[in-house]
Amino acid sequence: MIFTTVNQVIIRRSSGGKVNIETPEGLYPLSQEDIRNVLFYGHRVSVFRDNCGPESEATIYGKRPGFNGQRRIIFITATQSFSIADVSFISVVKGKWVAASMIADSQQVANHVA
Repeated sequence: MIFTTVNQVIIRRSSGGKVNIETPEGLYPLSQEDIRNVLFYGHRVSVFRDNCGPESEATIYGKRPGFNGQRRIIFITATQSFSIADVSFISVVKGKWVAASMIADSQQVANHVA
């Protein structure tokens, strides 16, 4: 099995209002219910890549890293973990921004490369 490391993936709002996470392997569409569960309830949500290739399942959830830390939205694929500030995620969901980058979690990348 070959693991590739990508430094970022893009969360993008389409012209039709849908929200997708764009990875080199394909798009992970987020439903309104997925977004609600992540933002309002803090649930872990399974999302599936649009082309349903091997290892097409990923997980997205919200996490508060520390006492006064900013809440992050975490996106985990079979090979990597990415995160984005919830403020940036919300800006894309609400349509204030067209897109934002989710940055790779260096610790998770190191675990997969090692």
